[in-house]
Amino acid sequence: MKQPQIDNLMSALNEFREIDPEMNVKMMLAFLEVAKDEGVHGRALEDKLNLSHATAARLLRAFDRIKTKGSTGHDLFKVELDKTDYKIKLRYLNDKGKALLARISQHLNNH
Repeated sequence: MKQPQIDNLMSALNEFREIDPEMNVKMMLAFLEVAKDEGVHGRALEDKLNLSHATAARLLRAFDRIKTKGSTGHDLFKVELDKTDYKIKLRYLNDKGKALLARISQHLNNH
């Protein structure tokens, strides 16, 4: 990898850090999985990233509007209930999430 590519990757990763200075790689990967395959649910994220159920749930909630009772999340996902199983919550990028993805893509596409 050449220096400009590394710089572009670092700039893209820093977009996540603008959202949350403490954001870790698992959180970044969870966001990118939802961006790649919108409508993803917790079980799919567990399988794709080899996460425990609790970790996947915690990561997804971090990007919701409300993280826990009394605690706000990053508000990058919208949540919809699955039409066939109301217990399954599907995650999609909301407008704020799409804007973050566009900024990340812009850094990665700089040549």
